[in-house]
Amino acid sequence: MNDAAPPPSGPPSGPPGGGGAPPSPYEAIRPLSRANDHQGERVAPRQGFFARMVSNAPLKLLAVLIAVLLWGAVRGRILVEDASIVRVQFVAPERTIRIEDGPDRGAVEVGLKGSRAEVERLQVDLDATTEPARFLFSVPAGATSGRVGPVSKGAQLQFPVPGATTVVRDLKKELEATWHRVVEVKLKLLPPDVPAVPDYPNIEFEAAQMEDAEVTVVGPVSLLTGERPVTTIRPDPVDLRAWLATDPDPYTPYQFEARFEAWRKGGRLRGTDLLEIRPEKVKGKIPLKPRRTETVTNFVRELWESADLMREWELTIRASTSFDPAARQLKAELRGDPKVLEQLKKTTRDWAYAIAVPAPPKPGEPPKENEVAEVFLWFRASPAPAVRLANLTTVFVSLKKRGG
Repeated sequence: MNDAAPPPSGPPSGPPGGGGAPPSPYEAIRPLSRANDHQGERVAPRQGFFARMVSNAPLKLLAVLIAVLLWGAVRGRILVEDASIVRVQFVAPERTIRIEDGPDRGAVEVGLKGSRAEVERLQVDLDATTEPARFLFSVPAGATSGRVGPVSKGAQLQFPVPGATTVVRDLKKELEATWHRVVEVKLKLLPPDVPAVPDYPNIEFEAAQMEDAEVTVVGPVSLLTGERPVTTIRPDPVDLRAWLATDPDPYTPYQFEARFEAWRKGGRLRGTDLLEIRPEKVKGKIPLKPRRTETVTNFVRELWESADLMREWELTIRASTSFDPAARQLKAELRGDPKVLEQLKKTTRDWAYAIAVPAPPKPGEPPKENEVAEVFLWFRASPAPAVRLANLTTVFVSLKKRGG
C-alpha cells in the first residue's frame, strides 16, 4: 500500500511561481515605518494658536452671539430677592381726620422678590421718584379716634411707580398710628405771664393788654368738646429784662409778640400735628405801673476829667430857679417807688445830681460860656435804686481859668 508523503513542515523553497509553494499572505502587508506613513500624500503644516483661533471665525462669532442672547434671556427670568427704601404716608379719608405725629411715617425698608429685571427696574424707579407710597385707611362713622394699621405688607400700599405691587413683599417693620377727628372752636385769649425781674425789684407791671380777645383753634374733638373741654389759651411768658436794661420811658408800654409753645407742651393732643392755632402769634402791650413824682433837692457833683483841671479852672453853674449857687444844690423831679424816694431824701450823701464838666478851651479857642450840660443821677453804691429823673434836666455851665 502506497501512502502519500506528508507536506513539508519548513518554509517553501525555490522562487515563487517556479512550481514551488504559493507566497505567504503576510508578505502582502506593507511594513510600517515613518518614512512610508503618508507615502504619496500631501502633509498639511502644523497650525499655531492664533491661526486656530481665527479659523472658522464667522461660525465662532455666531456661537458667541447666540450664547450671549441666551444668557440675557435666561438671566432676566432668574428669581431674586432684594430690598429697597421707600417713604410711607398715611392718607386720611376725610379732612377732619388727623394723625398723631403726622401722616409721614418716614423711610421704611421693603422686601422685593421677582425676576432680576423686574427687581432692578423697580429699584431704579423708586430711587428716581420723590413721591411716597401711600396707605389709605378708613374710619368708622361717628368715631372720634382710632388706630391706623398695622401695615406690614407691601401690597397694602399704593406705590407711585407702576408694577410695584407684583414685586414688593413684607415691610421690615410694622407701621401703626392713632388718628383723631378734629373740630374748630374759639378759645378765650388770656394775657401772658410776666415774670419778675430780680435786677429791678421795685419795677411793677400792669396786666398785659392783648390786641385780640380770642383765637381760633382746630384740634381733637376729645380735647375741645369732651367732658372737660379746653376753653382758654395763654401765650408764652414775656421776658422784660432786655427792655428794662435800656432804661425805657415809663409812660411807653412794652410792645410784644408771643406764641403758644409752653401751652402746646401741656398735653399730648396739643402738638402741631393735631392742633392748629390761628393766628400762631399774638400781639399785646405791658404798661408799667405809674410811679409817684416828687421834687427832691440835693447837691450837684461835678465830674471833671482830672483833678488837675479842677484845680486850674473854675466852674460856674446857672439855672433859672432850680439851682442854688451858694449851696450848690439842685432841685429836680424824681419818679420812682414811694419808699425809694423817701429813702433818698434821708440819705442825701449816698447819691447826688451830677454833670459832666466839658473840656476846657484850648489856646486860641473861644471861652466856654453858658454851655448846656445834662443832669443825671449819681449813686455811691451799686446797683442803683429804681428811680429816675422825671424830665430832662439841664443847667448852663461856664469855665474860667483861676487867677485869670
